[in-house]
Amino acid sequence: MSAVTDITTSKNLLHKHVKRAVNNNEHPSPLFLHSAPGLGKSSIVKQVGEEFNIPVVDIRVSAMDPAEVQGIPHLNDNGEMVYSTPEWFKECMNHSHGILFLDEISNAPSAVQGAAYRIVLDREVQNGNKLPEGWLVVAAGNRAEDKSGAKNISTALANRFGLHLTVEVDKDSVTQFAVSNDWDERVVGFLEFKPDFVHKMPQTPADTSYPTPRSWHALSNHLRADDLNEKEMSIVSQGCVGEEASHQFMSYVKHYAELPNWDTIRKGEKYKVNTDNLGLCFAITTSLVYEVRKDLDNDNNEYISNL
Repeated sequence: MSAVTDITTSKNLLHKHVKRAVNNNEHPSPLFLHSAPGLGKSSIVKQVGEEFNIPVVDIRVSAMDPAEVQGIPHLNDNGEMVYSTPEWFKECMNHSHGILFLDEISNAPSAVQGAAYRIVLDREVQNGNKLPEGWLVVAAGNRAEDKSGAKNISTALANRFGLHLTVEVDKDSVTQFAVSNDWDERVVGFLEFKPDFVHKMPQTPADTSYPTPRSWHALSNHLRADDLNEKEMSIVSQGCVGEEASHQFMSYVKHYAELPNWDTIRKGEKYKVNTDNLGLCFAITTSLVYEVRKDLDNDNNEYISNL
C-alpha cells in the first residue's frame, strides 16, 4: 500500500525531488504516482518541468513494445548482436537535467513493464547508455480497481521505485488549482456547491463521459472559448462530464441570472442575498471572488471595499 495524499501535496513532493536533481545534480529515487483516471497526475509532472525549465520526456509505455523501451537488437558489421538506442532516450541524453516520465505504465503488458526494470533501477537501456545524473524517473498509472484497463504492476517493478504516492480526490486542491489557473467561475462554484461531483467513476461501460478534474477542466475551456447558448451548454457539459453531472451543473448555472450587477455594487449599491437559496449563495460567493481577483490584477482598488 502506497502513501495516500492529495494532488497538491504530490506536486510539492515532486517539486522537492526535482529541486534536488537540478540544484545538486543528483538523481533522487524514482517516484510512482497512482490514482484513478483524470486526477491530474500527468499535468503536475509537466507543470513541475515548466517551473524548473527542464524537459519532460513523456513516453506512453502502454503503447510501446519491449524493443521500443530497451532498444532493438541487430547485428553490427562484425556479426555481433547489439542494441539500438531508442529515439526518446537520445532526447534525454541531450540535456543535463530533466524528467523521464513513464506514463500509463500500469496499462502496459507485462513484457513491456519488464523492459522498464532496467531504466527505473539502473537508469540505462540495453546497450548501456545511461541517463545523465540530473534526471529523475517518474511513472504514473491508474489503479486496477478503477477498471480503466490498468493492472497491478509486478512486485519486482514496484520495488524499483523509492516512493509510491496514491493521489486521492481532494475538492479543495482541485478548486484551488482551478481558481489559480482561471477556470470558468461557474465550474468552480459548482464544484464548491456539489463536491461529490468533483470525481465520480462511470457506473456502466456505456458511460464514456464522467466527472473528473480533467473533464471539468475541459468543460471550463469550452465555456471560456465558446459563446454557448443554454441548449449548446447542456450538450457540451453532458459530453464532458456525463448526464447526471451535467443536469446538476445546468441547474446551478441558472443562478447566474440572479447575480447582482457588480459594477453598481462597486459604486455602493446594496444587494440583499437570499440566504435560503444555497445554490445562489455559492454562485454569488464564487463570482465575488473572481470580481475581487479581477480588480486586484488590474490595480483597480477604488471601489473594491464595496464588493
